Amino acid sequence: MVLAGWAFHAYMSAFCPPVRTMSFADNWSGITDTPGSLAMGLQTAHTFADSLGLTLDPGKTFVWATQSQDRAALKPLGHPVVQSARELGGFMAFGTFTRNAALKERCASLAPVWSALRRSRAPLVLKMMVLTGKCWPKALHGIEGCPLPEAEINRLRAAATKALQIRPGGVSSMLRLSINEKCDYDPGFWIVWSCVRQIRRIARAQPGFLLKWRLYMRQFDGTLYQGPVSRLIRVLSQVGWSVQEPPFVSDHEGIVHDLLRVPGTLLHRLLEHAWLHHVAAQHRHRHSMRDLSGIDLALLRSDASNLSALDTARLGSLRAGAFVSGEQQARFDLTQTGVCPTCQVADSIRHQVCECPRFAQQRVGSQSDWHHLFADGSCDPSVHADFALAAWAVVSATDALPVSCGPVPGLLQTAPRAELLAMISAARWALRFRKRCIVWADALNVVDGVADIRNLTRKSDDNDDLWDVLESLLQQMPAEDFLVRTESPFEDWVAIHNQHADTLAGFANRSRPWSLQTTRQLALEHHQHMLQVQRSLRAILFGIAAAKMSGAASPEADDAEQLEVELESTVPRPFSLEEIVPVNWRERIEATEGRIPRKFLVHVCQFLLFQDDQSTDAYHVSWLELVFMLHIDGSVVYPVAHSQG
Repeated sequence: MVLAGWAFHAYMSAFCPPVRTMSFADNWSGITDTPGSLAMGLQTAHTFADSLGLTLDPGKTFVWATQSQDRAALKPLGHPVVQSARELGGFMAFGTFTRNAALKERCASLAPVWSALRRSRAPLVLKMMVLTGKCWPKALHGIEGCPLPEAEINRLRAAATKALQIRPGGVSSMLRLSINEKCDYDPGFWIVWSCVRQIRRIARAQPGFLLKWRLYMRQFDGTLYQGPVSRLIRVLSQVGWSVQEPPFVSDHEGIVHDLLRVPGTLLHRLLEHAWLHHVAAQHRHRHSMRDLSGIDLALLRSDASNLSALDTARLGSLRAGAFVSGEQQARFDLTQTGVCPTCQVADSIRHQVCECPRFAQQRVGSQSDWHHLFADGSCDPSVHADFALAAWAVVSATDALPVSCGPVPGLLQTAPRAELLAMISAARWALRFRKRCIVWADALNVVDGVADIRNLTRKSDDNDDLWDVLESLLQQMPAEDFLVRTESPFEDWVAIHNQHADTLAGFANRSRPWSLQTTRQLALEHHQHMLQVQRSLRAILFGIAAAKMSGAASPEADDAEQLEVELESTVPRPFSLEEIVPVNWRERIEATEGRIPRKFLVHVCQFLLFQDDQSTDAYHVSWLELVFMLHIDGSVVYPVAHSQG
């Protein structure tokens, strides 16, 4: 079919130039300006098919036109004149009207799947994966070019939560599906992400698409049609984004992004932020959520991996607005009075969490020539990707000097981007000084990526913007003058200089502007405070739920005190040992003469540096306590003989 498709394009170009042809496997299409040219093109296509001994399928052959007079002129051709059609799985409308009946039928066809999910005894996490793995791709195939009413999307949400049995009284299906470990479980966000990915894919596959997109936006008057660009405008406006001069878009916070160049991981996370902001806005009409100005993605995903399946289900229902208090349940359950049986006041959430003596136990604890260059990247681990900071560094082992270092720019702060920036800096240094270099890196993906560039087999990933820069630099150097390695028979030598590069990268990461550091620290403190509040509230609510389930909640419940062990002799750490010891401390110890073996001193120093790096406070430790610490750790061998030799 590849040769037949190529011959079809060549034949039509030679014998019917007014018709612009397109093909995909055995699907042939042609577009022209007049009905006469279309008739000539159709006859030419029949002639070409006859020459190959093929026959055009009359049941799948149709013609269309956007003007009514042209449609009337095409009727004598003998083929159906349509205004909409299914094309390669998509839904095409040839005019200003919308045709989505076939898409609605796809949504309705999920009824057997919902029944199977309802009967399934599989864990909830596996059944949730069915939504993104089967349900949404099946029901919403072709949604990138065909609009679907919000009511139909709400029906999908309601059917999914009902089948998964995660919609008790008061729960919002939109909230329940959006606050999981990924927002893709909600069909609304799945549509947004699918439309954005489709535009990125089309723009990369068709070189002329970006120009046509810009012309469309310059002439855009607010009228939306059935097609991928109109769908993109519609779904982005839903989450507060807008299209500027393509490919640039403005997000809900007014920040402008290049839709085609922004890494996919970052784009997905930004869209999740925008979607959760939209979800919060859709629920402010609820009395219990009237002050919900947004949903913090970092807080939402915190501690998710540490919860049991039961607690995860409880937390999801609570966040989605489930009726858990007696006051709420009395609105639809006439057997309940909505009054606390102990206090004889309204049995509200606030009363149960803050005041009711029935759950006092649950509240306990919750009150307030060849140059050897070493390239490395460092990423400060944080509670969430939004607070991460990354930096990179390059050192010269030949000259024993730092070459360059700096922080990772942009919002996406990850170790892979830091490693790539270090490799880019090493390549620029080699070009600038015309040096033959061997670059050592401990990131295997970077080493393999450089090899793929050399072999012309480079693959696309989330860091294409940096890979493009590195590829342009590598093209300016002979491959034999810029070698990248990750292994050496002299492992100690590699480890020492790689540690130097890592230390320099850490120094660069800590040497950011004071205003950025203070702002980040304030954000982290706010996050930790809100996280502690969230954990305390969750613990109380879980305790209330467990107490109700077991029937053991009573004022006379066991109120055994929780013992808290306070460490004595604790003082704030004034500095880090790594900052004050010389870089070549190991060599100085090796050059020292004394009665204590040098190897034992090196091991003790390594143990102290590791303990200092893992601690946030400083402690006064006696020599006897140090001996017990080394004995319990077991990694340091004493230089004395014992009973076994």
